[in-house]
Amino acid sequence: MKDVREAIHKLFSEENNKVMEKGNGIYVQIVQWEGLPEHISQDCKQGDYNEELKNCEVFLSLFWTKVGKYTEEEFDLAYSEFKANRQPYILYTYFKELALEKKATLSDDDLLSLLSFKKKLHNEIKHFQSNFTSITKKQ
Repeated sequence: MKDVREAIHKLFSEENNKVMEKGNGIYVQIVQWEGLPEHISQDCKQGDYNEELKNCEVFLSLFWTKVGKYTEEEFDLAYSEFKANRQPYILYTYFKELALEKKATLSDDDLLSLLSFKKKLHNEIKHFQSNFTSITKKQ
């Protein structure tokens, strides 16, 4: 998903430039784990990422072949902060469509992580998933 994150970063950078040219003072700062400091943390690095997340106004999570432990932890934190403090103000979840040949190569654990997370979104949070094939075309 690194290519998707980079494309989204590029898209927002281009939009930021257009908005800044208009002089209205709006700027969207993109916080990605790849851009955060790499130093060793007192507790764990994920704790540093989670603290950054608490200051975000928009949370965007992307999924493709699995839902990783830390990605789900970040989503859960963003959702609990949203419910308790209304920040982040907006949460998005997007699932990249899996081609049939890619689905066939997924491990049972990876497939189960996707299905379990989608079930949590639908049954517990009452949110319907959003799918995409590329950042330029939403399904």
